[in-house]
Amino acid sequence: LAWLDLERTVEGLGIDGPAWRALMGPLVERAHQVAQFAGSNVLQVPRHPLAVVHLGLRILEQGTPLWNLRFRGDEAPALMTGVNAHSILRMPSLSTAAVGLVLATHGHARGWPIPVGGSQTIITAMADDVIAHGGEIVTGTEITSLDELPPARAILLDTSARALSRIARRRLPDRYRRRLERFSYGNAVAKVDYALSDPVPWTNADLRLAGTVHIGGPRAELQESEADVAAGRHPRSPYVFGRAT
Repeated sequence: LAWLDLERTVEGLGIDGPAWRALMGPLVERAHQVAQFAGSNVLQVPRHPLAVVHLGLRILEQGTPLWNLRFRGDEAPALMTGVNAHSILRMPSLSTAAVGLVLATHGHARGWPIPVGGSQTIITAMADDVIAHGGEIVTGTEITSLDELPPARAILLDTSARALSRIARRRLPDRYRRRLERFSYGNAVAKVDYALSDPVPWTNADLRLAGTVHIGGPRAELQESEADVAAGRHPRSPYVFGRAT
């Protein structure tokens, strides 16, 4: 269980509690500095070099075959791997470790940011702003060609690469269109929404307090699961995470 309180998390990790504190403590102490660096252009002169060093050393550890050296049990490495797996990439790798360490730092320091009222409030605010500035929102209409749109100084498309190729075909340079058509998509997730009549009856009562619940096995099993996804196979034991809203 990962608590907002780092020490409470450490207490629940048994033999690897001190190792978890040593891994996450320096980052949690510098959470604001880690957020500034991780949330900005990486090609920058770091404002907080010590925080970057702490983060970089841990990325080198948790992003390489050295990732098990500090741990002796199963729970702590599984906890770290479960957070890393949000990147939907093979593990270990530097990119997955960077994602996991930054997310875990936020989780212990201030909690993961969730807007009041849920993610829909962001969309609602953006839509209200468009309308307030004289815009019009049309939904439920499929656009198959840019010719179906009225004349405009600029057109922004939030689509996949191949959909862009189909919709804007005649207006794109041939070379660019061919690149779009050859675009190789990355890994993704399957999402299912359930409407429940009652809260999930977790046998561990503490799970009822959790914003998200990750379901997976030990680190090796999670590693195998993400390797299957990266290879285009359905995992035998897929990694699952859910959020109650």
